[in-house]
Amino acid sequence: MKIEELTTARYDRTVKIPLYARQGIAEVWLVDLPQRHVEIYRNPDEGTYRQVDVLRSGLLAPSRLPEAAIDRTDLS
Repeated sequence: MKIEELTTARYDRTVKIPLYARQGIAEVWLVDLPQRHVEIYRNPDEGTYRQVDVLRSGLLAPSRLPEAAIDRTDLS
């Protein structure tokens, strides 16, 4: 499959996010505007994220900086 055939979100899920997990990046957010949600990937282990949450509403906060919370609706 060519990169041009992938949507940005699909490319992020299949290529970039696994790369971040392999590098031990503690937390990754994927803002999927067409689907109107935010995917939060946490707890990297052996090249994958062990925790994936999908948030459609409410407050988002980085696990290492919880006082920086933002409302999900501010992202769309």
